Amino acid sequence: MKASAKTNWYHGYWMRMAAHLATKCPPDAKAYSVGCVILDAYGRLLSTGHSREWGRCHAEESAIQKVKLKSRLKGATLYCTMEPCTARDSAPIPCADHIIKNGIKKVFIAIEEPPNFKDCKGIEKLREAGIVVRFMPQYAPLALAPNAHILAPKPRCCG
Repeated sequence: MKASAKTNWYHGYWMRMAAHLATKCPPDAKAYSVGCVILDAYGRLLSTGHSREWGRCHAEESAIQKVKLKSRLKGATLYCTMEPCTARDSAPIPCADHIIKNGIKKVFIAIEEPPNFKDCKGIEKLREAGIVVRFMPQYAPLALAPNAHILAPKPRCCG
């Protein structure tokens, strides 16, 4: 197996896990269903989370909160089905800020945050902070599926 194929398989494994976690989110008309996986600096599974795992939490927030020793997040890699938020109503600290504050160095994303609720600039903010951000668009269908309740086209009135 070529190095790039092996790398793609490796990253795909973790993104598929994040997508599976997103399916555990209770559907909510005012919030996306997102899954998140965090690996430590050595590539070992450190934490997982999904939206609304407790209260109004976001997936990244949930996964980060579960890590008791925050120093283990330094140099970590995060896989998230959707771009981390930069503004939110349900908590004072957006996910992009949690990622930056905790020293996570790489973020893999399946899709950008759709413009339904907030103007998200997560990718931009993470890159400005020196975090490597990579897209995995081949996993967009898996990231979009748990959000069909929000992203499905609205039927038009034919009157």
